[in-house]
Amino acid sequence: ARRAGDASHYGEVLRVMAATLVAQRADAPLADGVDVKALKRALVDAYGPGGTWCGYVDSATRLTLANIDSDAARAARAAPVPDGVDAEAVVAIVDVKLPPLAKRFSGDELVRRMRAATEASHNFPAALAFAESVARAASAVADEPTTGTDDRQMSATAPLPALVVAVAAATRA
Repeated sequence: ARRAGDASHYGEVLRVMAATLVAQRADAPLADGVDVKALKRALVDAYGPGGTWCGYVDSATRLTLANIDSDAARAARAAPVPDGVDAEAVVAIVDVKLPPLAKRFSGDELVRRMRAATEASHNFPAALAFAESVARAASAVADEPTTGTDDRQMSATAPLPALVVAVAAATRA
């Protein structure tokens, strides 16, 4: 049970966003825009499986996380399957190996880890090439400037615009 002073789910969303903005401000000015990729990764790190948040998660946040996951999975499933890669290998690569790795890594690191994971079970050139292609497709989606939110609901990232303005104003003061 929560006690006075415990963080709420909504407070945690704001803490995650604020921490992401502060970290970004150290690397690049907010005038360059919000690093949505970092924000998505921070939300997954906080609320996803094995995340730092233990407690209630509202449906908007659950749907935001599901949308982030489904965008990467959809892109991965659209990757062309080379000759010699059977249906079992496709399932192992796209549905088993990719999801946990894509939650933590992107870009070249995701490609490297997908290749290593695939070598353990499907160590042949066509499967390795497919694993790399799937990792690149999932990373490309992770780099897109979308938040994973669904406009039909109040999303977990709804407070972001006001928070950006507040942080940007504070840096000018």
